[in-house]
Amino acid sequence: MSEIDDGFRDDELRVHAIRAMGHSGEPRWLSRLLRVSEDDDPAVRQAMAAACGETVKVVFDGPDEKEALKRIEDVFARKFDEE
Repeated sequence: MSEIDDGFRDDELRVHAIRAMGHSGEPRWLSRLLRVSEDDDPAVRQAMAAACGETVKVVFDGPDEKEALKRIEDVFARKFDEE
């Protein structure tokens, strides 16, 4: 996943990297996605919202929805504890 990391750090590729995070369906990207929720660029915020929604959908289509919800709650709890 280092290509996604590299793209996220590059202003020219950030939106594409954010979309890739959503397509991956990996909950581990949610904390990074939430960090750009207040980005000045509306395209970044729009990509972030779509990626979060896509990730949540992928996670909940899995076999253990309760475990998926717990992982997502943990990510949000960490995000708001940092503020």
